Amino acid sequence: MLQPFRGRGYAAGLPFLLKDALLRRGIVPFYGTAESYIISRNVAIRAGFRPAFGYLYAQTKG
Repeated sequence: MLQPFRGRGYAAGLPFLLKDALLRRGIVPFYGTAESYIISRNVAIRAGFRPAFGYLYAQTKG
């Protein structure tokens, strides 16, 4: 069903436009996604966002 729309850049289009609109208003945009969610991370990068930090989780034996 969605196959005709794949590879056309639609997923990154809206975040790109919103990012630019926010920057024009002096607002710093934020795109949050889990590092393991590669698809969303790639959309953010194509929209002009860059990774700024990461999370590290640890579990102690108890």
